[in-house]
Amino acid sequence: FDSQPNVAASRVYSLDKPLPARKPEPPKTDPKITVPFRPSNPSKRGIAGLLSPIPEYKEDPHEAKERQAREERKKNAPSVVWKPISGSKSLPTRSIAFSTTV
Repeated sequence: FDSQPNVAASRVYSLDKPLPARKPEPPKTDPKITVPFRPSNPSKRGIAGLLSPIPEYKEDPHEAKERQAREERKKNAPSVVWKPISGSKSLPTRSIAFSTTV
């Protein structure tokens, strides 16, 4: 059954004859497009029923409001936002071992 030494697969699953030679692939040529693109279901609006032009850019009104509010807050904000106090002002924490709760 196992006629191949030092190989895990049996000879039953091997290919004895060589594979046939590959056929050469024909050269690929791009098709020549002679007719311009026209959509099959064109838009009913626009110039001559064709695709509509790209709309002009409009700034987001919500973003403009947010920018104006941010600038107003920045203008009304104090010059020094936070200043740390000098030195440590906290007391040592009492241990829970000395607590009177049961």
